[in-house]
Amino acid sequence: MLRFKHKQDLRRGMMNKYKGLTEIEAKKRIETYGLNEIKEEKKTVFVLIFQKFWGPIPWILELTIIITLLLKKYPDSIAIFILLVFNAFVSFFYELSSFNALNLLKKHLSIKAKVLRDSTWKEIDSKFLTVGDIVSLQKGFAVPADVKILEGVIMVDQSSITGESLSKSLKSGDVAFMGSFVLKGDAIGEVINIGENTIFGKSAKLLKEAKTKSQLEQIVFNLVKYLFIFGVVLMILIFIISLSEGSNLLEFLPVMVIMLIPIIPAALPAAFTLTTALGAKVLAKEGVLVNKLSALESAASMDVLCTDKTGTITKNKISIEKIVSFGNYSEKDVLCYAAIASDRKEKDPIEEAIFNKLSEKCYQYEKVSFEPFEPSAKYSYAVIKENNRVIKVYKGSPKVAPISNKAEEEVYRNMAKSGLRVLAVWIDIDGIQKIVGFIGFLDPPREDSKELIAEIKNLGIDIKMITGDTKETALYIAKIVGINDNVCEAKNIKDSCGVFAEVLPEDKFNIVKVLQNSGHTVGMTGDGLNDAPALKQADVGIAVANATDVAKDAASIVLTNEGLVNIKSAIIISRKIYQRLLTYIFTKTIRVFTITLTIFFFYLTTKEFILTTKMLISLIFYNDFLTLSLATDNVGYSKKPDKWDIKKISIVSLMFGIFSFVSILAGVYLIGYKIFNLNLESLRTITFLALVLNIPLSIFSLRVRDSIKETKPPSFLLTFFMLIAILGSNFMAYYGIFIKSIMLDVILSVDLYMLLVFLMFDKFKKFVFKMVRS
Repeated sequence: MLRFKHKQDLRRGMMNKYKGLTEIEAKKRIETYGLNEIKEEKKTVFVLIFQKFWGPIPWILELTIIITLLLKKYPDSIAIFILLVFNAFVSFFYELSSFNALNLLKKHLSIKAKVLRDSTWKEIDSKFLTVGDIVSLQKGFAVPADVKILEGVIMVDQSSITGESLSKSLKSGDVAFMGSFVLKGDAIGEVINIGENTIFGKSAKLLKEAKTKSQLEQIVFNLVKYLFIFGVVLMILIFIISLSEGSNLLEFLPVMVIMLIPIIPAALPAAFTLTTALGAKVLAKEGVLVNKLSALESAASMDVLCTDKTGTITKNKISIEKIVSFGNYSEKDVLCYAAIASDRKEKDPIEEAIFNKLSEKCYQYEKVSFEPFEPSAKYSYAVIKENNRVIKVYKGSPKVAPISNKAEEEVYRNMAKSGLRVLAVWIDIDGIQKIVGFIGFLDPPREDSKELIAEIKNLGIDIKMITGDTKETALYIAKIVGINDNVCEAKNIKDSCGVFAEVLPEDKFNIVKVLQNSGHTVGMTGDGLNDAPALKQADVGIAVANATDVAKDAASIVLTNEGLVNIKSAIIISRKIYQRLLTYIFTKTIRVFTITLTIFFFYLTTKEFILTTKMLISLIFYNDFLTLSLATDNVGYSKKPDKWDIKKISIVSLMFGIFSFVSILAGVYLIGYKIFNLNLESLRTITFLALVLNIPLSIFSLRVRDSIKETKPPSFLLTFFMLIAILGSNFMAYYGIFIKSIMLDVILSVDLYMLLVFLMFDKFKKFVFKMVRS
């Protein structure tokens, strides 16, 4: 009771020593420095929707709509407009959730603060704190701003700010960071930074500024660029030839429509969304939640995984790693004396580890008094009676312990170099102090971390550990779990670095960005506020199960099981998604080259369009929407990161497109002219039929990069829709839907011919892929 009264008097003395700001001064400073909050730029729903109509695909669709309206082809305009609106609203829907992280940060700032105003202590909303305010920091409360300690000593948990797993003692002159939590002690401090100028606020600002261009945006832009260039070149050639023959500009507009429609990958965003959404559904069953679908196709390309140490690789639970005793004392003596100088009711992680380690009861003693850990003294102690002797038992920093010889000093130094936090245990009998022993504490790795890291490495991914802990601790953990033990500082970022130690929140963000600028696709795992900016900046941000709400919302993937147990599943499924999307892109680009070359050739030779607008829109239906069933296909996955190379994909697709064009042209000539001697309208029908049949047949071949004999059968939906394409086009040709009707024997001849083309195409495919790999 006397001790409690003494502490109350001490606290009252500290509080009465300062006057603080007046309310008038505080208001003036708030006008100067602003509120203690994070500023947010808000976009209206109208702006967000408008952005969905701005980009490579919308531009081409909008241009085509304008031209079809000028040509008074209103049904065609409506059909294309529906494609445009569909893609825009799908993208808009999945973007709405991306603004939650910043809102959570703002809520996190809405805490109460005890501040001295007009010489009176008041409790106010922390957003009204300003620079120069005098605040009280007490056990059990969060630190409301960056506060310089003026008087008193506190123990704070700042793991979510700096990444340090152990609590830290702060005294006069030290700074307590906003967002940290006071575990012990009382202090008076002066606010030195507020809002975005605090460490917390800078993390929030980095989170707001963290932007990475999605894989989808890059793929779409590059794909449209190459396809558009190809189409424009053909249009220019047709335009030059038409002008030389006396045609005018208005007569060229239908040519632009006919050439533009097959170029547009209208359903590409929908294909990406559906494929990744189905992948996300599979992952959800395995404990992996996907916040941003684009992260799954980015994960396929990921070649570097930056992982936070505390709470991700390690358990974020302090345990005893090593005990060293001296003289006649045993390890049990060291533990028992440490337990005597501890109090289980305090729930201190260090003391919890000591009690958890005790496997048997200590010897009999009578506890006379106990003083808990005092940050200024750097130890706790108890007075006991044992065998009629009064013994003082201490537990604390080796720096204040009575280390008496070189052997004891050497043991302490070696334990510290091994990455352990060392506490000394000593006793005082009749004024004579002597060391009982040392206890080394560690936040140990999770049991599955080493195995999981090895499996991820086998998938061709370089693991880099990022931590705010010391180099010694980081190196020790890295060696245990099998991470490259080349330790670097954040200012020296190189590919050869396996560990980055003693980093700040800004460092994590910068490390990710530098690696991205070096050409890497970067994944980042983490659990705290300090990880949030890096999680958002990364191509693949992964929040672990025990992550804060801010970290989870900033991440694109959230693991619901502890540690990284499901990260391998996310990588494998993302690579399967890549294989499905690659087949879709191959199919689309091959079709663009095949159709545009066919239109170009027939226009030059006959001055007629071999395909009508209705035929082209039907082809879009078969190619772009029916092939969405590829999202369910049974595919394998690559053992190394998959990188999108649209230039190479376009070149390979052009080779396949030329092959398909030549084979279809030969079929039209052979079947249409030589065998059945058909007129132009019927030639249009068999050309359309051959182009549609080429879609399922080429998909069946291209869904695997090797022989079709060495693959799993296609999924039920893919098989079903391939049959729909074959039977539907035959039905259209026979009954003359949108096209001229032709006889059944002509249709069957085209079917048989395209089957032979498929067999040749599969042989040609293996030759092309072999040539590309070499």
